[in-house]
Amino acid sequence: MEVSPKIQIDQGEEKRLVLFCGQRASSFIKDVVSGKTVDGKKYRFDAEFVMEIHDRVSLAPGVKGLLRQTDSTTVGGEPVIGSYEQLLFKMSLFGRWLQEQIGELKENPEDLLLAIKIAAAAHYGLVQRQFHPFDNGNGRTARALMNAILMSQSYELTAHGLAIPPIPIVRTDKDEGHYIRCLRAVDKTRVLNPLMSFIAQKWLESLEERMQKIKTQIKKPKTKADQLLFAKLESRQQLLRDFLKTDFNNGESKQNGNGNYKVYPVPDYFALKYIKVSNA
Repeated sequence: MEVSPKIQIDQGEEKRLVLFCGQRASSFIKDVVSGKTVDGKKYRFDAEFVMEIHDRVSLAPGVKGLLRQTDSTTVGGEPVIGSYEQLLFKMSLFGRWLQEQIGELKENPEDLLLAIKIAAAAHYGLVQRQFHPFDNGNGRTARALMNAILMSQSYELTAHGLAIPPIPIVRTDKDEGHYIRCLRAVDKTRVLNPLMSFIAQKWLESLEERMQKIKTQIKKPKTKADQLLFAKLESRQQLLRDFLKTDFNNGESKQNGNGNYKVYPVPDYFALKYIKVSNA
């Protein structure tokens, strides 16, 4: 008998509220990725979108949807780097970096590796000690943003009403150890590959699960649309398997001898090129 994974919550949080917020964030990113108007507004991948995600993953008054106002926050037991007074400026730069990345992704809609790289970079960018913009909910916000990026590349599932966040927004004990090890490996090496490998594995598992559901509904693909859907999902699964064969395993580098190995460094989210200069 399979045991359901346990929800991981921070001290002082209530499980039911954490789950509610996770579901609320999941619904929000699904609507945004699907191009729907939410509360009278169409969102794009920018700083405002990140703030809106946090507003939904948190219920705490004076915290939800707001940048932290102290430097007392710690990340993995280590203090944050930089003053909270820089956070508004950093969030603006992070949002412009995100816009640039999503623009590149839209130009390359079939590039799964690019989607994984951007999803990993966006996730790590939010939770790293150099940023960590919220008093709590940084991890859930990062995972929701990461899922939104991956879901934006799963248009065939969205069209069939099967798009779900491939990685749980609310942490569970099932993959907690692996997930934390990958983040620590990125901290140590400043290389995204460990987190990319984790994301690819979870995305592959999600696609396999979706494929099984579709096969249950469609016993034999008869229409051209069904055949194209099956071919697309099978192709994506194979691409993810190929990437996992040549990349990191459990957060530790393992170079394969086939010459396909590539390192993806942590980007500079706050580069000067993201500063908008006024002409006034």
